[in-house]
Amino acid sequence: MHFWSETERSTLRAAVDRARAGRPGLLVVEGAPGTGKTALLDELVATATDFRVLHADALESGDQTPFDLLEQWGSQVAELPQIRPMVLAQALRERLDEVGGDAPVLLRADDLQWADPESVEAVTWLLRRATGDRLLVAVATRPWASGVHDGLRRWASGPGNAWWLRLAGLTVTDARRLVAELRPEVTADVAERLWRHTGGNPLYLRALLREHDAEELRRTRMLPAPTEYAQLTARQVARVPAASAELLRAVCVLGSGWLSLYDAAAVADVAEPGDAAAALADAGLVREQWPDGGPWVRVAHALTRSAVYQSTPPSRRRLLHLRAAGTTTDRATSLEHRIAAAEHYDDVLADELSRFAGELHDARSHRLAARYHRSAAALSSDPSVRERRRLEAVLDALLGQDTDLSTADRQLLTSAADTPERTVVQAALEIVLGRWDVALGLLDPVPAALDDPAGVRPLTAYRHLVLLAWAGIGAGATTAAVASALQRAAAIGVEDPALAGYAASPGFYVLERTQGLSGAAALFADLPEDPASAPPEQTVTVAGRGVLRLRSGLLEPATRDLAEVHRRFSNGEVDIADGAYIARLGQAHWWRGRWDQARAAYETAVDAGSGRFLQPIVAAAVSLLPSTEGRFARADELLDQARDFHRRKPWEEAGRMLMVAEVVRLHAGADPDARRGYVRSQQALFDRFTASRGNGLVELLHAALAAAWAGDADLGGWALTSIERLPLLPDWSGAVRDWLRGLLEEATGRDPAVAAASLRRAAGAPSAEVPLYRAHLLVDHARIAARAGRTDVAERAGREAAELYRTLGAAPYLEAGRSGEPVGAAPRPVKDAWAMTDREREVLALVLNGLSYAQIARELFITQSTVAFHLSNLYAKTGVTSRHQLTAMVRGDPASFGMLGVPA
Repeated sequence: MHFWSETERSTLRAAVDRARAGRPGLLVVEGAPGTGKTALLDELVATATDFRVLHADALESGDQTPFDLLEQWGSQVAELPQIRPMVLAQALRERLDEVGGDAPVLLRADDLQWADPESVEAVTWLLRRATGDRLLVAVATRPWASGVHDGLRRWASGPGNAWWLRLAGLTVTDARRLVAELRPEVTADVAERLWRHTGGNPLYLRALLREHDAEELRRTRMLPAPTEYAQLTARQVARVPAASAELLRAVCVLGSGWLSLYDAAAVADVAEPGDAAAALADAGLVREQWPDGGPWVRVAHALTRSAVYQSTPPSRRRLLHLRAAGTTTDRATSLEHRIAAAEHYDDVLADELSRFAGELHDARSHRLAARYHRSAAALSSDPSVRERRRLEAVLDALLGQDTDLSTADRQLLTSAADTPERTVVQAALEIVLGRWDVALGLLDPVPAALDDPAGVRPLTAYRHLVLLAWAGIGAGATTAAVASALQRAAAIGVEDPALAGYAASPGFYVLERTQGLSGAAALFADLPEDPASAPPEQTVTVAGRGVLRLRSGLLEPATRDLAEVHRRFSNGEVDIADGAYIARLGQAHWWRGRWDQARAAYETAVDAGSGRFLQPIVAAAVSLLPSTEGRFARADELLDQARDFHRRKPWEEAGRMLMVAEVVRLHAGADPDARRGYVRSQQALFDRFTASRGNGLVELLHAALAAAWAGDADLGGWALTSIERLPLLPDWSGAVRDWLRGLLEEATGRDPAVAAASLRRAAGAPSAEVPLYRAHLLVDHARIAARAGRTDVAERAGREAAELYRTLGAAPYLEAGRSGEPVGAAPRPVKDAWAMTDREREVLALVLNGLSYAQIARELFITQSTVAFHLSNLYAKTGVTSRHQLTAMVRGDPASFGMLGVPA
């Protein structure tokens, strides 16, 4: 029995009350084994009487499987073709919407220290975006070690994000220090593993150090129990009936988590499992529960499992594992038991494991593929086959964005005899880390052995050449070299589905560079106009078409394409690892004046690519919004990342995007000297730019703007001529060309009348689709008109520009004198009572576009409850009672809400 302090009870009540009131949060109960963590969560459940409770228990470290917690909570992860943390979180949100109804929800997880990282990342995503949800996440965990669930720990450490109840226990730092003092030859990673295994109990930890040498502790798959603990457990087991002891052995063979008592009975061959389990529960050796579907049991403690498992004779263990393999139709679980039952090399089982790992690889389930490749390697009798399978395991780990390689894996990358295979994996590591120049150095020049069918596997040659093309694009290799690598890869006659994106993207770039946008457009000739009709395997092609349309200024069709890619990403249908296509969707929204939707897409793009580095195109694209909103520190931070990357790896397409973003930043700033000197300071970039055939309207527009600032008639003339030759131009391109022509005439000191006429034509031409740029050209029109004495024209243009800037929220342009208004004129503010948070503006923007609650939730990666929360806030601020009334109010006066481009 546990007696809780008033502090602990009041913390539980506060967490429950706050979640019940629509303020979601996290409760962390942290402590060593035996300190009552589970009992305290039981007390929490008893306190939260009106909550719908979803339970999950993590498996012991080493036995966890991806998505285990999510599946225990009922989230339909298995139905998702592609798995990303943000997509998993959305599936979990949909589960909450399903079970919650009118009741608050409690997500409970025991033994979080053992939880699979995929589930924990999904929970972190869920909490980061939860607002207004009647949700409490409660976890029991041993003290977290460095590197274990760091994302959730950082979020939980933020102000007001979590309640912490810390029970007794050794810290990981103390454990490391103790291990270093007693057994300095034991490595730090083994020390942390011992700490997790013993729950920080110093007596158990000391005992294991005393009883086992460092190498034994490092190599063992299941850490042992201390002798004294094992003896105590043996005495407990000896006191229970024989059937109970056999049932306990079966439970320990089946794993650390909750399992069906019927399965355990089948493995143990026990006729009356209920009585046997009851005796084990009375002895404190197992825990029981009775959910729907029959009784469930689990071993009481990890050390208990180790003690029982290691005391079971090996022949008996093998028999139990073989029986366990027959109790399940799950292929992976069955294979795990067959692995545990193996006594020696088993090439038949190794080949089966290798085939299973290959299927997982093709399906892009890379973490699991790596696991089964490792098992296949361990069971392979041929050393060369064993080495190749180990290399396959490392490659899959890297494709799954896992760069935390073991010491043995890193040694393999320097010592493997199969040089071609080893080189591919070394290059993959550098690519995942963003060191594309290093990868290029490893892969190029292509060794002659790749042309020898007898010397290198065709699949290895294909991978080598595809990764060479990818690295070449990012590291600034010549277009001819990239094209050659792709051509040679295609000629091999085999493909790796997991590298489809690595092959397709360089192909797009080669076409653009060699044949211009018209040549690249031919690639999409057979693609359905409706992107939703394109089959899944054409998703990358849809994304490429969307980017081409964006760069051509065809904003509405570009938005359709890229929004469909985003939809498939959010549904888990595709995996866009670096966030670039989602950032391009944000850019399309930004151009069209839908800055709230742009902000949501940009946040998703940064999160999607938040691995080892921020892709330079993403960094540059995301900087557009803070630049034009006046958040210059954030814009400069992003641009510095993009610049640093481009200095080291001059990727042509990233350089174009960087130029656009820098011109936008300079235009929003107030430093005329920096504008005038930009072309000169970036001469190498502009030299590459003018030599390229792959420029689109977006890049040429900004190059011409920079040329006007510099008074560079040659660069400006070239840019305007290049725009006129583009095969695809939007309606608003005529206004932009006249605007740029007028600026160039003004900057080069030619006939002022020509400049004025050009700006006058620009102001009268269609350009509403790009409101920020219409405002810019109106400001310039007002300035030139004022010089010519046309004050009435100047005032009208200035007022229209100011109204556009206001509606967008383009703060830098509303400073005195920047918008064409008289100095000292104050911008008309959005009504104070209607001032919205960023998330409210995003929800409102999607409501105005006709999206349902479910669609808005999926678009913004939030729950439907969060959507309802933000809409209720908007109703309260505006005095309406329905989304119909809210929509009518905003469409009647969009400027007061700061909403532009509102659908009619």
